[in-house]
Amino acid sequence: MNEEQFSPDFSHPPVYSLKDFLAQKFEIAEIIEKGIMVRKSKLVIAGEPKIGKSTLALQMALDLSTGKPFLGRFGIKRPHRVFLIQEEIDEGAFQKRVAKIASVYNSANHDNFYIWNIWNLRIDTEIGYERLKTCLLMFNPEILVLDPFYMAHLSEDENTVRMQAIYNLVENLIRDYNISVILTQAVRKSHITYKGERVRLGGEEIRGTSQFLYWVDTAICLFPTDNVDIIEASFITRHSEEELPKMLLYRDRTRLKFVPISSTNKKDIIKSIISDRGKVTLEEFYEICHPLGITTRYAKEIEKEIFRGSDE
Repeated sequence: MNEEQFSPDFSHPPVYSLKDFLAQKFEIAEIIEKGIMVRKSKLVIAGEPKIGKSTLALQMALDLSTGKPFLGRFGIKRPHRVFLIQEEIDEGAFQKRVAKIASVYNSANHDNFYIWNIWNLRIDTEIGYERLKTCLLMFNPEILVLDPFYMAHLSEDENTVRMQAIYNLVENLIRDYNISVILTQAVRKSHITYKGERVRLGGEEIRGTSQFLYWVDTAICLFPTDNVDIIEASFITRHSEEELPKMLLYRDRTRLKFVPISSTNKKDIIKSIISDRGKVTLEEFYEICHPLGITTRYAKEIEKEIFRGSDE
């Protein structure tokens, strides 16, 4: 098939032979390395209520707008223009939250980040969709954040036909405005066995139709641990060349951000948790250590430093 066989007013991408296709020098469209986010893709941050989905989405948005590595681990080549729509928290409370986390970022890049605190913007209504398109045209972002996704439409999450129509609307926005999209979404209640044990199904726990997990390009799923300050994050990525390992994240409530836990910073994180809580018992101290995977010997060394040092 050659170009003359196409209607002159029909826009289409070029068709290549395999030889010509392999000879092309296509741009590598990675935004966050390891395939976590690529250009014109969809990423969802999922988890149960109050686990920190919006906090992580805000942290990711600020990392993208400043060009700082996501979670301090995953490189971002340059600052990007971000447009965040927040539909769950009122302006005053959200401003307080943003001020906390933004304080650790370079304010020179704050002009890259736009926030629209709005209630009842429904992209599956004509007026809502047109208002959103007007904003995308006006501010020309590269990244759109919908937090939370369920507030951006009127449909029930499990309605296959109506949700597919909403997925199509998002796809149209991605195509027409050349953007990537970040969504936050709740998960279903975990399956509990007759022994009372929780069975984690990973991305299958995300609320929505069966197509949702296959529709998004990346899913970051947040799960609780025995310690309320420690969250487990798993990654499901379509564009990664390798399987990304699970991560333990410390939820720093003072600076309102997540910090990856590594063998080199566990002691500092324990001290930070204890500082945030004020005073803890010896039993509570070991409950903090347990989800961090700290050996008994190392825990006793830290205990000696923290508790006996404070008695001197």
